[in-house]
Amino acid sequence: METDVTRGTKKPRDGVAGRLRPDERLFRELAGRHGDYYLGIRRRMESSGNAPIWNWWAFFLNIVWFLMKRMWGAAIVITAAFGLFYLVFTQYVLTGVLVPAWASPEAAYAAILLLNLALLLGVPLFSGLFANTLYVKFLDARIRARLNRKA
Repeated sequence: METDVTRGTKKPRDGVAGRLRPDERLFRELAGRHGDYYLGIRRRMESSGNAPIWNWWAFFLNIVWFLMKRMWGAAIVITAAFGLFYLVFTQYVLTGVLVPAWASPEAAYAAILLLNLALLLGVPLFSGLFANTLYVKFLDARIRARLNRKA
C-alpha cells in the first residue's frame, strides 16, 4: 500500500488492483475504506474453509460494530437478546413469577447472576469470533443482489 500524502490514507498499488476479479473489485468497493483488509479476510476464509477470524473491535464494541457496518439485522438480534433477558426474564425472576415454590430466593439470584455472566461474556465472544465471517457473507449477499439487479 502506498500512502496518499495529500489525504493521509492508503491506496492500493495499481498492480494489486489489476489482479482483482470483478467480484473482488466490487467487494472492496462495498467494504469502503477498509476494503483491502476485508478482501484479505475473505481470501483467508476461502482458503481455510470459512474458519472464524478474530475481530477485537467487534469483541469490545459488538452492537456498535454491527451498526457501523450497517448490519442492522445482527445489531437488532443482539439488542433483542440483551433486552429480552434483562427486561423480561430478570424482572420475572426478581418479582418471583418464574421462581418455583421450592426454590430459595438465593438460588434464583445465583441463577440470574450466572445467566447475566453467560450473556455478558457470550455475546462479545460470539461477536469477536464470527463478526468477520458475518460481514463477509453480508457483503457477498449485497454483491449477489447488485449483480442480479443488473442482469
